[in-house]
Amino acid sequence: MWSEDVEHDGRIAKLTLSEDGVLCWTNSAFSDSVILREDVLGLSRDRFTLTLFTFKLGKVGCFGSSSSRVRKDVVLHFRDSNTLDSWYQRMQAFLDNQGRPKRLYILINPFGGKKLAKRIFQQKVKPFLSAAGVSFTLQETEYRNHAKELAKSMEISQYDGIVCVSGDGLLLEVLNGLLARSDWKMAMKMRLGVIPAGTGNGMAKSVLHYGNESYNVENATFAIIRGNTHSLDVATVVQGQNVHHSVLSLAWGIVADVDIESERFRGLGELRNDIYSLIRITRLRKYRGTLAYVPAPGYEGSLDHISREDSDLLSSSIPDMNIEKGQQWGGYSGSMSVPEKSEWRIMNGNFILVWLMNVPWATQTVLAAPKAEMGSLTC
Repeated sequence: MWSEDVEHDGRIAKLTLSEDGVLCWTNSAFSDSVILREDVLGLSRDRFTLTLFTFKLGKVGCFGSSSSRVRKDVVLHFRDSNTLDSWYQRMQAFLDNQGRPKRLYILINPFGGKKLAKRIFQQKVKPFLSAAGVSFTLQETEYRNHAKELAKSMEISQYDGIVCVSGDGLLLEVLNGLLARSDWKMAMKMRLGVIPAGTGNGMAKSVLHYGNESYNVENATFAIIRGNTHSLDVATVVQGQNVHHSVLSLAWGIVADVDIESERFRGLGELRNDIYSLIRITRLRKYRGTLAYVPAPGYEGSLDHISREDSDLLSSSIPDMNIEKGQQWGGYSGSMSVPEKSEWRIMNGNFILVWLMNVPWATQTVLAAPKAEMGSLTC
């Protein structure tokens, strides 16, 4: 425990810092504190002044409602510069040891949603990055799959992470670009972040939901600054020689129709999905198909079993898309392994919808899979 007398808001206060990063300042009239790891964007120092740029949860609202984070600067005055330097270095070292990113590659899709991504970055994201002392390279995408091309060719060793200021589509482009690289084993370790600024923002909503944070741009930015990470499963779709990877969802039927055909209403933002969903519901299409799958643990009794012979036949029919073949293609081709003694199920008939979710939220307003867990190896 370290302690020092400082001046705060014109009053002398006792400043203390614990080993686990809890900073408190107290006098006879007030007491306040921050947790460096969870509440502080960054630090700044002048000759005798130390400023903490904080983004701290406020008090719990009425009836136990969740509180919002509040941006505030805490200014502490020290008696001499040597003492200030000692405290600054101690706190900065603590923050540096949390695995926070120092250099980010930021992609903005200026055409996504209501075309607000550039404004969102300048007005909300950039001030937070500046307060945290995070340097960045900014790149606007100019056409479809531009982000995929950039991710495939960029020098990943120069950055601690890639951040997408857009909807889910830009993130998927980046993912597919990274996994198409010859050094995909290294590239897939790159941390990815997303700032919600598009039509569908299911990944940002899911990540914030998983971290018990409210859904907004500021909280998403702060999560990136703090270096918060969650493992994600990658789903791979193989159609002939085409390989596509996803971390959000896979859809066939009405959801895919709405996603693709509502492009004409892109200017409406997230409302485009609601409007076109109503159109498609009133004019339902049916798709003939066969779905074969292995139930997730705990859901084996969901449908009737098929015979062991048919189950073994399905397992043996899975194409051999192993790592070696993926390397021949120049990128990651996906894991096509099947669990031993897999109990397959089959559904035949007319389908309105097949929707596989990797995360709970499909968009910021649609909780499609409440029980979906990140990194669970199931969907």
